Amino acid sequence: MSAGCNFVKPLKAAMLEIEIFRRNKMEEYKSMNMKVLIDACKLESAKGGNGVINYIISMSMRSLSSVKCPLRGNMTITRMPIMIFIAEGFFAEGEYKVSTKVYSGALTVLNLSLSITSGKN
Repeated sequence: MSAGCNFVKPLKAAMLEIEIFRRNKMEEYKSMNMKVLIDACKLESAKGGNGVINYIISMSMRSLSSVKCPLRGNMTITRMPIMIFIAEGFFAEGEYKVSTKVYSGALTVLNLSLSITSGKN
């Protein structure tokens, strides 16, 4: 899996907000209280969530070590962080959604949502 984007204007600083939701019996996605904030210029420092989640996300973000600030021009990420696949290994069977937002100051510059199904094979 890879992702690409084009920064029309350079971003000197950006914050990533990542939150995991689980689909309940009423077909609604509810937060699992695993919201984490990460400085896009210091990807290895996650805040929020709990210690274990922060550690896993901080380690997984190391795969993005080539991302440097300011963020500018065309960027393609080919080694996605393991946090995108976290539901498969750690969570019970079910449907999950990983929501990611990127902020520059008070402005949201990216809003991305991925659905993941975790099940026993």
